[in-house]
Amino acid sequence: MSELARVFEGAGLVTTGIVLIKEHAQRVCPPRMLSVPFNFGNTLGEANNPDFQHEVLDSAFALLDKTEGPVLTDFEAAFVPDP
Repeated sequence: MSELARVFEGAGLVTTGIVLIKEHAQRVCPPRMLSVPFNFGNTLGEANNPDFQHEVLDSAFALLDKTEGPVLTDFEAAFVPDP
């Protein structure tokens, strides 16, 4: 996803995304990505919690305001699902 975002940005499309493994995104240097502390299968956080999930999405979409990249921001959350 991170590398694909770079390709789209090179074609003039503005992108943002969510990454689960920050170290992988750091190697690729994506244009705008939000690193979340959740497990696979819980990319947006706790299941059945739409308010929290919207908070994650709002944080990812807020990165679209950044005109210079690469941007890799950590999502700060009090909730982290059990492994």
